[in-house]
Amino acid sequence: MTILTNGTPKQAGMDPDRIALLHERAPEWCGGSRMRSGVLLAARRGKIVFHEAYGPLTHEQNSPPLQKDSLFSVASCTKPLTATAAMILVEEGLLGLNRPLQEYLPNLCGEGIENVEVQHLFTHTSGFTDTDVEERISALRGTLLKSNFQGSSGQHQYNAISMECLKDLPSRWPPGSQMDYCGENYNILGEIVRVVSGKGLDEFICERIFDPLGMTDSFFGIKDDLKHRWVKRAEGEPGGPVPDQPFLGMEGEWFQKGIWGKGNLMTTTLDLAKFAQMFLEGGTIEGNQLISRATHSQMTRNQIPGIEAKFRNSSVEASWGLGWQIQGNFRWPWTNSTLQPVGSYGHPGFGGSFFWIDPENELIGVYLSVCTDLDWEAGEHHWNLDLFQ
Repeated sequence: MTILTNGTPKQAGMDPDRIALLHERAPEWCGGSRMRSGVLLAARRGKIVFHEAYGPLTHEQNSPPLQKDSLFSVASCTKPLTATAAMILVEEGLLGLNRPLQEYLPNLCGEGIENVEVQHLFTHTSGFTDTDVEERISALRGTLLKSNFQGSSGQHQYNAISMECLKDLPSRWPPGSQMDYCGENYNILGEIVRVVSGKGLDEFICERIFDPLGMTDSFFGIKDDLKHRWVKRAEGEPGGPVPDQPFLGMEGEWFQKGIWGKGNLMTTTLDLAKFAQMFLEGGTIEGNQLISRATHSQMTRNQIPGIEAKFRNSSVEASWGLGWQIQGNFRWPWTNSTLQPVGSYGHPGFGGSFFWIDPENELIGVYLSVCTDLDWEAGEHHWNLDLFQ
């Protein structure tokens, strides 16, 4: 992997006028009624040609300004890292993609789950749904917390409670027949990483991904001594705290204290760029393969061609790899620019995060923002990512 360094457009083989235009437009994208603030980064051929921060750090009065190294909770942008951790175990002969989920987590025994394979978790084709997950966790979490329910040795209590809530989670249709985006697929995948490796997902990712890539500002949940760098959200904003519900929202106790494969990574634009650059260069880091070429190839190609995808009120042909959203012919509104080449790949995160890799143009981009206008039920994510792309 090429070590990312600051460079000029000329060094990156880019048009200086286009980068100048980016400096002009970006403040407009990261302000106003739908966007409060954001940090944007673009790099080509290992040269960072754009990396700027706009707006306040928090929603509070007299907030300090957002900085380029401010810490965002990037929600589902966590998933490609969870997928990479699992694929490292596949490479090492410890985990099988086409083996039954129950081989690794026998306590999960809901209807139809005997047909769910590990690979179905990666592509959201397990038959699990957010509705089923939310119903079970909402119904049982409080009781289990009051009883101080504990899991196995080394398992975080909140993750143990989550798995106990979901032990009868059903698969609603034949696995592999339909894609329905469900974050819990990746929490379950993270639990498999813990069981197979003998280490918590956070510890495993730190040792095998963060440390080799120099991602020194990345971790799960928020650390008390770093809260002064935290991009906090207001009540009512997507991902913000929910009044009288301390366990809800990206700033709630449940989200921040668990180790969630689906989405409580705290990180910076530069750290995500390091991860993206590793993928751009085929899985390498300083001449060594962090993941093999074979693994990289399979993670970044559409694994479910012809499969229908359902996401809230949308129904289109799916295009998903092992942990990545793959750009196909359909372009998701507010997520994919009309100039993004087919075959580029990335992942969005609730509340205004996205990072992507464009192999055709040797380009990576990171867009971390606070989106204040999101209609989740309608599938409308009002940000300006597509304009930045």
